[in-house]
Amino acid sequence: MHRLVIPVAPGRPAVVDKTVALHTSRDRAISDPLGAALDRVATAFPVLVDSHTAAWARLWRGADIQVPGEAGRVLRLHLFHVLQTLSPHTADLDVGVPARGLHGEAYRGHVFWDELFVLPYLNLHVPEVSRALLDYRHRRLPQARRAARAAGRTGAMYPWQSGSDGREETQELHLNPRSGRWLPDNSRLQHHVGSAIAYNVWQYCEATGDTEYLHTKGAEMLLQIARFWADSAEPAPGTGRYRIRGVVGPDEYHERYPDADRPGLDDNAYTNVTAAWVLGRALELVRRLPAWRRQELFERIVSSPVRPRCTRSRVPAMAPRWMPSPVVPPWMSAMSASRASWT
Repeated sequence: MHRLVIPVAPGRPAVVDKTVALHTSRDRAISDPLGAALDRVATAFPVLVDSHTAAWARLWRGADIQVPGEAGRVLRLHLFHVLQTLSPHTADLDVGVPARGLHGEAYRGHVFWDELFVLPYLNLHVPEVSRALLDYRHRRLPQARRAARAAGRTGAMYPWQSGSDGREETQELHLNPRSGRWLPDNSRLQHHVGSAIAYNVWQYCEATGDTEYLHTKGAEMLLQIARFWADSAEPAPGTGRYRIRGVVGPDEYHERYPDADRPGLDDNAYTNVTAAWVLGRALELVRRLPAWRRQELFERIVSSPVRPRCTRSRVPAMAPRWMPSPVVPPWMSAMSASRASWT
């Protein structure tokens, strides 16, 4: 706390400038966080303002989208919020996309799947930031593999809420603000976060032509996520199809059946569609890889022989059967309607 004593007089404004600098031991090219912060605040305030203004001008030159009228002003406001959190200034940081940005306290700063919604923009304007966000996921791939093993699965099971080390940070109990009751929180069953990561890898590489990333870190993530989905799909006897059971879709307000003895829903439409998409892209990537890289990748990511026939059979058979309606129920029995192809 600072206590200031300022003489004031009628009609004479009093101006207080406060400069704050933040450094941690994790920053690059420093030895003493306190010393580095003191060096920063020693700069005169007008110089800092000029530097800040120039930095934003450079950023907008490469990141702005010109749309006329009120829609353009609203879009620019949202871009401003994105660029506050994700810009070339954050490309060297080991961070994801927190639901409320780097400056918001809500959601405890955890990383969900929000990069899915901003990477299409970042891929075209600041692709180095997109790659940094994918690297955040790749560094936590070993933790996702451990989570899958703990759940009795192969591959990688990324957490719904991620933090510093990539373990599952989702709370097990949640306070209902309307009733005041503490209830079980089963949102950790939103395993579609893995599909989102695979989609982000694919879209980044498609938009930028970064084949090197696709064949290395991207391939490792994509194939491990595909292995998780292939192992999660259960055959439905007598149908020739597969089911994914006990998950929660993007509609996290519906997380179990009435009177069910376990949480989760079966054959969530979004989950099944995206899982089938991931398997399809994984097979496509394996076919496109040079033979030497494919062998190296298999040796790196699996400890048992790959089962391509089993994986291929799951791709069309996991797409949900379709109701003859323009509205798709978010969870439905995949056994009770006609099928649409999503591969």
